[in-house]
Amino acid sequence: MSIWQTLDIAPTEDESEIRRAYARQLKKNRPDTDPTGYQRLREAFDDAKRLAKEGKEKDPQRVLVDEPAAMVDRQEETDERVTVFLPEREALYTEQEISALAYKLVNEEISGIASLKHLSARINGRGSLEQQRLFSQRLAAALAEQAGLTEAQLDIVAEMLNWRIHDYDFSHIIPLYLQHAINHQIRQTEILRAWQKMEAEGKQGSWRERLAIKLLRSERPNVPFWIRLLPGLIETMATRYQYVLQSFPEILPRLNPFILQFLQRARLGLTSAGLFLLAFWGFLFSAILPSTGGITLVSTITIATLIFYLYVSDMVLISAHSRPRLLSAFLGIEFLLSLIIIQWFFGGLYFAALSAITTPGLGPPLLMTAIFLLLSAIAVWAVWPNRKVPAIRLPGIIMSRLFSSPWRLLEVMNFAWYSFIWLFIHYFICAAVMAALINQFSER
Repeated sequence: MSIWQTLDIAPTEDESEIRRAYARQLKKNRPDTDPTGYQRLREAFDDAKRLAKEGKEKDPQRVLVDEPAAMVDRQEETDERVTVFLPEREALYTEQEISALAYKLVNEEISGIASLKHLSARINGRGSLEQQRLFSQRLAAALAEQAGLTEAQLDIVAEMLNWRIHDYDFSHIIPLYLQHAINHQIRQTEILRAWQKMEAEGKQGSWRERLAIKLLRSERPNVPFWIRLLPGLIETMATRYQYVLQSFPEILPRLNPFILQFLQRARLGLTSAGLFLLAFWGFLFSAILPSTGGITLVSTITIATLIFYLYVSDMVLISAHSRPRLLSAFLGIEFLLSLIIIQWFFGGLYFAALSAITTPGLGPPLLMTAIFLLLSAIAVWAVWPNRKVPAIRLPGIIMSRLFSSPWRLLEVMNFAWYSFIWLFIHYFICAAVMAALINQFSER
């Protein structure tokens, strides 16, 4: 099939006719529904423009006009053909001016805006309303061909020419096929810039970002085991993957399919939070155990409970994800266990606080009860999940967030210098609470 058959017109050097044919065929071969047909149409359009340009170079006086001279053939009764020439309208711009203007608007924005003001003033002052409309459409078509077109640049042009692109329907100004073509070009620019940004971050970001992007763009036939041992690497890769998936899914085919498949499911790996909490609680228990009788059954159960909610619970949930029966059994056990631990935790603190009061009488215990209930309510509010979670998971999540509160405190304060002052205060509060609990249950 020749380029003229694809465009469904006779061979011509009239670029206006070529554009109109391309516009008609683009309605049948849209890039989002028929990418193959669109590619074939686009190639035919480019070849036809090239041939027309070569023909014009032989006759440089030919220019594009809004309504070119028309030749009308009228059939007379005598069967003789009479040719009538209609008067030619003034040529307000050339095809080269439109292409150059579109290039400037995308690549030389300040110069392009000045050129657009000058040309639009000429057309508005000397052209008809129809000529102004055709100018807008031809400029839109030229912009749709300019690689690098952005939404901000389109907004500037639309505002200057009053295209009303934010109205519900502005197809009376810019036809739908041109809107689709422009949006497609803008999207290609966004994808290109997102890829370039990823390349830049792969060279200039943190070591974790650089390594994550390198792995995502690699051609490895498998997922190396050592990525689980680098704190926060899997989390960084998963965050990057989710961003690309939601914002630029067109980039996914360029990324490593084995890494993507690995990231689609929750995986075990070291995290910065996990290492920090291990150091925090390890240092805390090493400081309070000598004053609470050393390693006892109560202190061992306390440490085991903490390890369970910080590490073991998530490991079991991830491992049992593909085994529904095992997962249901674990969630039921965790739910009951968490309810018991919550009662022991807050009940132990309450009785430890009451035992610290030496003044006899009814007043101080009631006052202590009120204060304790208030502080308990504040603590539960602080560790309550921000999002809706199944009721069966709620007690376990509360305990997990309670034990991970040192790290969450730093996150809330964005790791500012003063957050470490509050962390120091929080450390002494946690040490006092844990020592009180261990002593309380050791006496019983």
